[in-house]
Amino acid sequence: KSEEMITIKKGNSSATIYLYGATLTSWKPFGKEVLFVSKNSKLDGQKPIRGGVPVIFPQFGPWECGPQHGFARRSKWCVKENEQETDRVTFILKDSEASRAMWNHKFVFEYTLILTSESDLKMEAVITNSGDASFNFTFLLHTYFSTPDVFNCKVIGLQGCTYIDKVIFFYITHSDLDFIFNYFFPYDILIILLFYFIRQTMAL
Repeated sequence: KSEEMITIKKGNSSATIYLYGATLTSWKPFGKEVLFVSKNSKLDGQKPIRGGVPVIFPQFGPWECGPQHGFARRSKWCVKENEQETDRVTFILKDSEASRAMWNHKFVFEYTLILTSESDLKMEAVITNSGDASFNFTFLLHTYFSTPDVFNCKVIGLQGCTYIDKVIFFYITHSDLDFIFNYFFPYDILIILLFYFIRQTMAL
């Protein structure tokens, strides 16, 4: 643990999270890194970290109220102290004068990461409206997985879905291509398969 980042451990596995943006920059199940972070990331708290798992809130994409993807990934989070646990950590972000200048709402965001085993990392987000007025928001974990060859990856569990394709100008499309979608998994499970020397499976 340092002033700028925290590392949690379980057996031969670890995860490192920066307080700036509460961005997970390293996850090593059984000692093998599975996340990508750009070599151009300065990690100095001046700009959002490029890679890892940035926290996107309260807006995904362009935002008329402030910076793209909102302010969570550009804010320094606080740590909810729990000295008894070395395999988990909770970060807290609250509204501030700076956040209310962009988005005038009161909130408390608690983000917990838990190494439940040497192969599993659980990530929990609880966003509480601490004000009187309701608000709309978007939230996601913008994950960057590391892979030696993108052509050896596939996403399964989204069979039959209609989606908006940003690459082709937000065209609404539908796909059942066998090399992307697989029919043996339930609809509420999204799995990314990374094929290294052995197959690694990540369930989101």
